[in-house]
Amino acid sequence: MMRRGVIDQVLMLMMVFVFLVTIFFLVIDYASVGKVQNQLDMMARQGSRLVSLGKSAEKVATMINALKTNYFRSVTADDVVCATSENGKAKVFFNIEGSFQSRFDVLGDDGRITVTSQSVAYNEYSSDEINCSVILQRQEGEGNG
Repeated sequence: MMRRGVIDQVLMLMMVFVFLVTIFFLVIDYASVGKVQNQLDMMARQGSRLVSLGKSAEKVATMINALKTNYFRSVTADDVVCATSENGKAKVFFNIEGSFQSRFDVLGDDGRITVTSQSVAYNEYSSDEINCSVILQRQEGEGNG
């Protein structure tokens, strides 16, 4: 016959185990978000640099496709949207955004985490201010990247 204390200890150990496993998966999930953030930072820096040198949207899209993981769809030149204002500030702003599907619905947003990055570069091509943005779309059927 088991004592009541033994059953309580087994239940407590099971709860501790479930808690530790949950924490483990949360850490892995947010490490993946950090990886996506690093990739977007790298793409934003390279994108602002290419635009500041006067490269075309096709070249920028090719660069982004070379740097991105398979988690995101391929980027076309139409996805790179740039607006130019002739104010003499000679800056290039490059914004990139991607959504990451988390395994956990922590914030009540169905587990979707939006990651953004921005980079600014001196416009070496002209004295215009250029503001570019790219929104990366998730591949259909892909898991976490």
